[in-house]
Amino acid sequence: MPASSIDEPGEMEKPIFPAPWILLNVIVGFEVLPFIME
Repeated sequence: MPASSIDEPGEMEKPIFPAPWILLNVIVGFEVLPFIME
């Protein structure tokens, strides 16, 4: 039952991945916005 053990932590890390990605997109978006407006 090693597959089940690997699946549990993998599922917990999935929702943690998009959170920082969205934050990074927002930060990058705010940094690039003034460049596009100029």
